[in-house]
Amino acid sequence: MLQLGEVAAGSRHDLRVGLSPDAPDEADLREDAAGASGYVHSYETSSRYDGPGLRVVLFLSGCLLRCTYCHNPDTWHLKDGTYVAVEQVIKRLGSFAPALRSLDGGLTISGGEPMVQLAFTRRILAAAKEMGLHTAIETSGFLGDRVTTGSCQRSILCFSTSRAVTPRPTAR
Repeated sequence: MLQLGEVAAGSRHDLRVGLSPDAPDEADLREDAAGASGYVHSYETSSRYDGPGLRVVLFLSGCLLRCTYCHNPDTWHLKDGTYVAVEQVIKRLGSFAPALRSLDGGLTISGGEPMVQLAFTRRILAAAKEMGLHTAIETSGFLGDRVTTGSCQRSILCFSTSRAVTPRPTAR
């Protein structure tokens, strides 16, 4: 059985390998419908490039693509993230919420690919909205068929990156 860890402070550039050795492969993840827990790689505070105002950027683990020019290849595997309860992520975000609101900022969920852990992503976005924060996701759009109108309403801003225009987007 997987044991819950804690979202540790630190840079997303810190090497994280094998923090959750029992995690499934990304393609085999069977997320619980409630999104009670998920795999977090790291978070950054004080971002000004991932949406309006000052932002916290939460980097989730897990991506099915292996893009040649990926900015975050260390977030591809669930095994390299920390398995955490959604309440812990929400509590940590809540500690930043007053400052983020006063600076017209919010939360951006990136990765990896947030759509790999859709229920977990939805829970975090809903909590951020309840805190009065602007929300955004950064996605490749590869798992766009998982997104419904309801899930889009939780996020005001969606960054989608075109990876390639060829049938095999991850090949050189």
